[in-house]
Amino acid sequence: MSGEGFSVSEIARFFSIRTRTVYTWFSRREKMGIAGLMILPGRGRAAVLNGCDADEVRMIEEEVCENSRNLQKVGEKLSGEFGVEITKKMLRSFVKKSSVTRGSGSEKF
Repeated sequence: MSGEGFSVSEIARFFSIRTRTVYTWFSRREKMGIAGLMILPGRGRAAVLNGCDADEVRMIEEEVCENSRNLQKVGEKLSGEFGVEITKKMLRSFVKKSSVTRGSGSEKF
């Protein structure tokens, strides 16, 4: 759009973004070429459960195995233990990424 004569303000209005973002796009395009316009990794909030140490991971795994049918209850208990809110959705994501198995030990979630 810039090559077609549109101003930075017009480009920003068209995409409903700040003009600073347009300048960032220009800079990344100059430095990295067209690849600089791709969405870069590392955006968004890091998962709360990713920062757990081995003992905390073991505690989460035990709770999930014991109460696999009620992750809401597990989340409430662990929230009290860790001092941060742990939701059912967080636990589902944790289970998918880990090797946690159901209480029988043979069947994965």
